[in-house]
Amino acid sequence: MKNSLIISIILLIIGSTSCTSLHSLHSGVSPEEITDVVLIEPLSYISLIEKGNRAQHHDSLSDVSRELLTDVLRMRSRPQITAFQFPEDTLVYKEIEQDIQIMLMIAEHQQNVENIRSSQTLDSLILSSGKRYGMVAVSTGFTRGRGNYGKEVAKGVAVGVLTLGMYSQAPIKNRSDIYIGIIDARESRLVFYNRSQQPEQDPLDHLVLLDQLHDIFGVYFNPSNP
Repeated sequence: MKNSLIISIILLIIGSTSCTSLHSLHSGVSPEEITDVVLIEPLSYISLIEKGNRAQHHDSLSDVSRELLTDVLRMRSRPQITAFQFPEDTLVYKEIEQDIQIMLMIAEHQQNVENIRSSQTLDSLILSSGKRYGMVAVSTGFTRGRGNYGKEVAKGVAVGVLTLGMYSQAPIKNRSDIYIGIIDARESRLVFYNRSQQPEQDPLDHLVLLDQLHDIFGVYFNPSNP
């Protein structure tokens, strides 16, 4: 199950290697209506590159990333997080995990949130907190072990010299991608989606995450301070 979900995350970021964020996708709901939001426990998939350029999923770093993203989301006043839902049942967690992946992938693919339905399980979890709106968040990316980046840069330089500059591959040091969705559980639909993709930025740096959330919520929630 975990492998298939990680593959779905990879599909979200294929085709983008530059610093990008969308114009937020929303259903026409006024941001003034989206208050008193419950945060569903964020999903995080962080990989570590220790040898060469091969990334491997790292559970501990993913846990750190999840906690950091939760903390920076709590710091925002718009939209304001006023409650939290952290599913303890493993089967429920896995179901919600897959529901979130599918929903955000559809939004990313069609570049529109119209007619994207949330699942009954997600709706029930949000409504059980006494809230109408729920936020889902996904963090993906990678970081490198100590000394790895310098070695890979040196390899790239050596290849460039040997090929007389015809071929040289510069490694990406880090990458941080964040995907955010907001659900109207009463109407069982996605009403907001945006993402921020930041190559060369550390996914475990809270200042990086703060900047990414500013980009994600930007003009829609803070029109006077985009």
